[in-house]
Order: sequence, then structure tokens, then C-alpha cells
Amino acid sequence: MMLIMAFLNLKLKASLHAGVAFYISISLFSLSPWTSLIFFMLASGTTWSRSLLGRHDFPELVAGMTVGIFFGLVSLFL
Repeated sequence: MMLIMAFLNLKLKASLHAGVAFYISISLFSLSPWTSLIFFMLASGTTWSRSLLGRHDFPELVAGMTVGIFFGLVSLFL
């Protein structure tokens, strides 16, 4: 995940905060779906705060979220 984010950051400043937050929230689904849902909402809040603070634009946030969700889903199936 970190390598993909590093390559993305050559062209786009993808949000690592969003990526890691969504990765953790999806990965926790194997423990408890409710815990995963709570962390998913917290990850959404983290992403929203990065936008509100002006640290990232929408495409940068979507890139971070997409990478985090993708690798979170991969971790569930491995």
C-alpha cells in the first residue's frame, strides 16, 4: 500500500491519512462488522477534516480512500 501511495504521490498528493484510515476500517471487518462500521465512520470524518482544513483536494482524497479500501479488501481475503 505504501509503495502504491508513493507512486501516486509523484503525480498527485494522495491523502495518506484517508488511505490508512480506510484500510484499518475495512481490515477490522474480520473482527466485528460493527467495529468496522464505527471505524469506517471515523475514517470518513478524517477524510472530511482533511478537506475542511484545505490539506487535500477531492481527487487526492478519493485516491487515498480508493487505495485504502482496495488494500483493506485484499487483507480480508488473504
